[in-house]
Amino acid sequence: MDSEDILADSFSIMGGTRADPSEAGIVRYGSLTLRVAAKRGLGGKVLELGSGAALPLILSATIDSHPLLVMLTDYPDETIISILHQNLAANREQLRPDCSISALGYAWGADVSSLLSLAPEGYQVLILSDLLHFDSSHPDILSTVTRTLRRSLDSWIYLAAGVYTHESVREAFLKAGEEAGLDWTPIENDGIWRGERRVMSDGEVWTQEDLNARKANVVAWIGRWK
Repeated sequence: MDSEDILADSFSIMGGTRADPSEAGIVRYGSLTLRVAAKRGLGGKVLELGSGAALPLILSATIDSHPLLVMLTDYPDETIISILHQNLAANREQLRPDCSISALGYAWGADVSSLLSLAPEGYQVLILSDLLHFDSSHPDILSTVTRTLRRSLDSWIYLAAGVYTHESVREAFLKAGEEAGLDWTPIENDGIWRGERRVMSDGEVWTQEDLNARKANVVAWIGRWK
């Protein structure tokens, strides 16, 4: 599934992974093969901090097991937020009508009432991708995380960083997160891109080698409440 390799291999935006995507919705018992009706909105409510172009979560809003609600956020700059709105508008016809998706300007560490307006009990999933190099902002990022992640055993954080972010900076964030009540589990990354759709930027198609190299430069964790 494409969304898994957009956010690193074996990651499912809805909170689980499949050993074989072709077996999705199929139960086997001995010689019996049974198909289970697809479930909708498995991901509950998802919040992303620092969405950028928002590709992963826009993609998540197009698949069968889409979230019920997606909140995209980035720094409250008119140009930055307008790009998010443009990307949503450009792909609106492909989004699932029963997935609510919106974009909001938000500065890390600020009051979270605007973020919680559609999710008063908090979000089941938080996406933090490529934020750790902002090391002076770690306290503000964690302040927002701890106030918006739902206090539930099935709530979790997807945290990813480029290897260009120094290991000491990454470890400092993980330690601060642990002190705030979070546990981190590393995600294995074999450096092999398994997305099936063509990827292009600036009119050029990315090769498998390009995509593998890009993926190999990512480290990621799943975070949960202790």
